[in-house]
Amino acid sequence: MSVPTLKSSEIYKSPQDRTRLQSLQDTFAARFSAPPTFTVRSPGRVNIIGEHLDYSNFSVFPMAVERDVVMAVRVIPPGPSVVNGGGVVIVANTDSTTFPESSITLPQSTQTLVDIDPTRNDWANYFRCGLIVAQKYLQGSYNSELPELDHPNNHQQPPKQLAGLEVLVDGNIPTGSGLSSSAAFVVCSTLVTLLANGYNNVSKNLMVRLSMKCEQLVGVNTGGMDQAASVYGEWDHALYVSFFPQLTAKATAFPEPPALANGLPDDENKMAFVIAHTLVTSNKHETAPINYNLRVVEVTLAALALAKALGLSAPNSIISATTSSSSSSSDIDGHPLLVDLVLPPTGNLAAGTLRDVFELYKTTRPSSVSDSDLLQELVTLVDTHLRDDYTFSDLATLLSTSSDTEIVNAQLTRLFFSTYPVRYSALQLRKRARHVYSEAARVFKFMNVLRFSTMQYLETVAELGRLMDASEVSLWEDFECSCPEAQALCKVVRKPRGPHGSEPLGYGARMTGAGWGGATVHLVLQKNVAAVVQAFKDEYYRVKYPGISEKEMNEAIIISRPAVGTAIVE
Repeated sequence: MSVPTLKSSEIYKSPQDRTRLQSLQDTFAARFSAPPTFTVRSPGRVNIIGEHLDYSNFSVFPMAVERDVVMAVRVIPPGPSVVNGGGVVIVANTDSTTFPESSITLPQSTQTLVDIDPTRNDWANYFRCGLIVAQKYLQGSYNSELPELDHPNNHQQPPKQLAGLEVLVDGNIPTGSGLSSSAAFVVCSTLVTLLANGYNNVSKNLMVRLSMKCEQLVGVNTGGMDQAASVYGEWDHALYVSFFPQLTAKATAFPEPPALANGLPDDENKMAFVIAHTLVTSNKHETAPINYNLRVVEVTLAALALAKALGLSAPNSIISATTSSSSSSSDIDGHPLLVDLVLPPTGNLAAGTLRDVFELYKTTRPSSVSDSDLLQELVTLVDTHLRDDYTFSDLATLLSTSSDTEIVNAQLTRLFFSTYPVRYSALQLRKRARHVYSEAARVFKFMNVLRFSTMQYLETVAELGRLMDASEVSLWEDFECSCPEAQALCKVVRKPRGPHGSEPLGYGARMTGAGWGGATVHLVLQKNVAAVVQAFKDEYYRVKYPGISEKEMNEAIIISRPAVGTAIVE
């Protein structure tokens, strides 16, 4: 399935958004004295349930939103006749005060990559990421790493020098809001580079896999949910995104209320999702060593520790390959592998995931036990076998296959703590694994309610809301990525109201996105949307941020239907 080419009316339902697109193209022509060659856009996303599961290979349930990143592009082909712009990518932004124009010099050699400094929090770095991963893909550098994809050099195409570009960017996804503005940006920049350099049949799967690599280049060890939601989005459908055994995205509609007595649809009681930005900026790049990247390390080590405690080992594990082969490919710095890696080389750290433990555990249990029940069993086993006070020395002892402490420590550092540096006082493996398994169970239950519920409509909505509420509790207590501001917004929706003081404005509320700030998502009925918005303004924004303007509050609250995904604009 390829990234589609769509008319602006198929992408944007509101006249204001279509006007914004035209304004971008007009501004481009004024800035660069020529019209754009093409325009692409990619939306942000909100995750309804399934937080911090993607890098453990468990399924998630996000939807694309109507807010997006748009890039108008003019291609400057490489060659000696080019005087102005050849060999250079100029990236400008309609908000030039916040995002100043940047010039990226392209390497002369087809084998040299664009340079990037991941320690700098520079917005243009995200465009550099797209240039790098697209260039590597076009050169065939991902052939062995992503063998399932069709690679250009499979068709014996020689590497080409990258074309110069003039790019004007416009985005209306609040940065640091937890709505994946960075994912939308790198999807666009990767797509732009592929299209500009002659690779036109771009599959959606390719876009997800390549754009996942982008954020890793700037030091964020991300999973694939954000990119998948942005690329695969469909109007009026959320996405059941699975990562095991392979990436799939299944469009899923929400239940509808029964028709009114006159046969017309009951629009007032339809489900709606209101997104509220805490206005606490969540910068994954800057806080990654103590937040996002640390969680990736913790859940990976939790998987290995739990597998060892349960006596589970995969036949295709790294350690099995090491003991059955004399090959030096498993050596680290000239020494045989001395860390007990009993899981397959999957996940962001290529050392196994909690999903691998689940699959291995599943083979030891009767086939009649449901996946949801298996996950609950694993939650109990996590509580029994893991702790929340592991030190580096504890893990070295636990995972070591040798008494050579110096080599074991060096290998443990190399495998888990160096590619994406982290800082910690203790590794909380029990809490992190408990969240992953309990959240994965909630996603299973959420999907079963959507697909198979025999309850009355409002009972179904209430059950979905309860699962969202439970997710927020886990994010606050076990994964520790929510924040007091997110909790405050959730309480606004849950607060009993109405003539009898027993009716909340909404059915479910939770933090969404990476966390540590960012946004919250709230399940409400359409008839209550206006009241929810007003309550947010009166009970959160004006209390937390005295003097905040009406415009600022309106920008912080997003009411979006599930939107279409990445597209080339016709």
